[in-house]
Amino acid sequence: RHDAALLHAKRALDPLRFECMYQGRPSVREGLLYGDQFAEYDALPREIVRRANYTDTADTGDDYLCSLSYAVDADGVIYITDAVYSPLGMEETEILVADMLLRNGTVAARIESNNGGRGFAREVAKRCREVRVEWFHQSHNKEARILSNAPAVLNRIAMPAGWQIRWHVLYGDLVTFRRLFRANRRDDAPDVLTGIIETESETASRKNIRAVGFLSLIHISEPTRHS
Repeated sequence: RHDAALLHAKRALDPLRFECMYQGRPSVREGLLYGDQFAEYDALPREIVRRANYTDTADTGDDYLCSLSYAVDADGVIYITDAVYSPLGMEETEILVADMLLRNGTVAARIESNNGGRGFAREVAKRCREVRVEWFHQSHNKEARILSNAPAVLNRIAMPAGWQIRWHVLYGDLVTFRRLFRANRRDDAPDVLTGIIETESETASRKNIRAVGFLSLIHISEPTRHS
């Protein structure tokens, strides 16, 4: 019904309204968890200290597999670089995720082992042996995690410019996600963004502990100076 150029222009002008009017995702701005407040970037900074990935495999039903690759700079800002967001079966998404890990130069990948994720992680690891693939069981309450980490998600995570076109389903699920959990169709994407924040916070804490311990050892090993 509409010219593609016109639709792209409408999406760029007001992405949230476009999702409501043209993508069949009606929503009001009140009560949104993130809205359209995500930071965007045009190019990665020169100093990248970590390239990683976080993946949540799909449950049954309408859930999507969500896998996000990202880069972290020296200041702890997290840049999403690539995404697989798909309702396809694991036999297909494991190929897509493995290709993405290699394409993005990923060093470490965390995969939730819930819902068959352990087998998925093993298959991904076979396809990209140079990537350190870790699977773990996520036992904490999803709703509490997502809500409590929402400010950190908006403060620390940046999306690539044009992501609303590149990953329009992912974009739509994030910007229309509501604080009232039962009002949402899916929570896979917010869950992964939350997992990235948790992972990088844990990584930073471990580095700080090691640094403090190293400085303590240096202090202890320094020879006593007598006047």
